[in-house]
Amino acid sequence: MLTASRLVERPAVDPLFRSAALTYGADVIGVILTGNLDNGTAGLLAIKDCGGITIVQNPNEALAPSMPLNALQHVAIDHCLALDEIGPFLMTATAPEAGDPDPPPLSADNNSSKRLLMIENEFADASRVSHDRLEEIGIASTSTCPECRSVLYKIRDERALRFRCQLGHGFSAKTLLQDLAAAREDTLWSAVRAVFEEAELARCLVQDSRFCDTHLASFLCELADRADAQIGQLRKVIASISDLIEPDDLETTTVNLPPRDTEVA
Repeated sequence: MLTASRLVERPAVDPLFRSAALTYGADVIGVILTGNLDNGTAGLLAIKDCGGITIVQNPNEALAPSMPLNALQHVAIDHCLALDEIGPFLMTATAPEAGDPDPPPLSADNNSSKRLLMIENEFADASRVSHDRLEEIGIASTSTCPECRSVLYKIRDERALRFRCQLGHGFSAKTLLQDLAAAREDTLWSAVRAVFEEAELARCLVQDSRFCDTHLASFLCELADRADAQIGQLRKVIASISDLIEPDDLETTTVNLPPRDTEVA
């Protein structure tokens, strides 16, 4: 079934982790490797809420450290491992002698988190979810969905900032920022195209003596010249705006990690 895109990709890692956590509970192991932005963080939170195990690649060795780093900053990660340690750990953790994992302790916070996950999962199974259900898990924001332009709701989960619209599009904070930056550039280029078309049509009218007297020709020439100047200004604005929403040297930044075999608070 073709569903609304979430976090740019379809399917996305967060819905995958969330649905797996709700279905298999403490039997799920979620692993986040190298990658850009903050995708995967909400999914690892879902796995933790359902009693599963969370693993991230050591961001200091990751080619693109953003995804594991964001997970470490927002989730009580169980294991932060080097890439060559992850495979052996998974073999040990899933061996028959390892036994079944203990279910998470029951608590009011845990029940609240599970209900939020269940409602969010409804968005993956339906093309439209009721407004009441959306308001139960989110608060209307001032932003609109880059995909469909409907109102985005800020999810009521203080651990990781994310948004969702009524048609099912979901965004982590950094992914939304990236999409809004792309929408801004598209809008500016649309303005350039509109002004260019105006200038071209004005010049065509000047060249057509049937529709243009001397006074009108002069006016249209001035209009075309002003349009050319505006195009130059718009191009300068576009060139001056960076598309980066993270430092371009993030991959060279060393991260101070917690002691081995301890959870991140």
